[in-house]
Amino acid sequence: MRLTVVRHGETVENKKRILQGQPGSHLTRKGVSQAKKLAKRLKKEKFDAVYCSDLNRAIDTLKEIKRFHPDAKILLSKELREQNMGIFEGRPYSELKEYRSKNKMSYFTIKAKGFEPHIRLKKRVWNFYRKMLVRHKGDNVLWVTHGGVKNALLKHLLKLRNDQYKALKSHNTAVSIIETDAKG
Repeated sequence: MRLTVVRHGETVENKKRILQGQPGSHLTRKGVSQAKKLAKRLKKEKFDAVYCSDLNRAIDTLKEIKRFHPDAKILLSKELREQNMGIFEGRPYSELKEYRSKNKMSYFTIKAKGFEPHIRLKKRVWNFYRKMLVRHKGDNVLWVTHGGVKNALLKHLLKLRNDQYKALKSHNTAVSIIETDAKG
C-alpha cells in the first residue's frame, strides 16, 4: 500500500493558536489557498480510495482535492478525527501549557476532563492504519486528516520516543507518503 497523509489547510484557530480538537472549524482564505495548492500537488496521483476526517476543516480541504479526483471513492472517518482536547477545546494553547506545567504533566501524560490521552489517539490511528493495510493491499490511498493524527501515525511507524515527537511538526497541508511492503 502507498499511503499519502495530508493535513488540512489553515483555520482561524490555527492562526490564533487555539486548540481545536474535535469541534467544527473552517478554513481561512489562506487555508483555502493552501488546499488548492495541495490539490494541484496531488492532481497526477491516482487514488484507489480516499479517507477523510469527518471534521469540517478536513472536508473543506478535501473539496479542493476532489476537483482533480472526481471519481475517487471517498469515505468519511471518525477514526481520522483530531485528538479530543476535552476541556481545552476552543482555548489558547498557552492554557494547556500552563496546566501541564502547574500539574507537572507532559503532553503524553495529560489527565483532564474529556481529554483523549495520546496513547489512545495513537492506538486509534494505528488500528485504523492496520485495517487499511489489509483492505488496500497494493492500493494508493489518501488520508485527509489532522496534525495530531498524522504525527501519531508517523511516531509509531518511525518508532520515535516521546521526546522526539516535536520533530514531527506538521504544517498545514503538509504531505507525508508512506510506502509499505507485503509485510506492512
